[in-house]
Amino acid sequence: MNFSQLLKKIEAGEPVAADELAELRRLDPDRTADELGRLRTELEQAKTANLSAEERLQRELEQSRAESEALRRDHSALLRRNRVAELARSSGCVDPDYLDFLAGRAEVDLDDAEASRRFVAEVAERNPHCFRAQLHAGTGGGAVGGAPAAPAAPAGDRIGGILNELAAAPDVR
Repeated sequence: MNFSQLLKKIEAGEPVAADELAELRRLDPDRTADELGRLRTELEQAKTANLSAEERLQRELEQSRAESEALRRDHSALLRRNRVAELARSSGCVDPDYLDFLAGRAEVDLDDAEASRRFVAEVAERNPHCFRAQLHAGTGGGAVGGAPAAPAAPAGDRIGGILNELAAAPDVR
């Protein structure tokens, strides 16, 4: 039975024969998918069984190399993500994903500390909205007295940090 034709028949509102309906009820997509997977495995085993020992070893070697390369790429991606996260944390960047995007686009070597420092300085200059504001409480020209230090805002709360630092700023007269 052709299930696609039967589905078209049902969509068109045409009558469906009892035997077709019974066949449709017996259809189990999960079982069919499992059986397809099993058949694919059997086919692969049959292909492997017909190979010589050398060909079998060659195939296993190719699979191992592919797995090794995939693991190497995953490892490199994790190392890069950790480097970017550390760079973002140390520089006050609140958007490490964007920092990673910019570093990739600029092809910055994140292993080079000096190149990373220059890159972050350029990004901070061009995109200050991606960094925590650096406000410092203290007396300026004409300011009288100092204010007590404000409590620290939670990490990643840029607006809260600005408000806390502004609250701790001295009054200027």
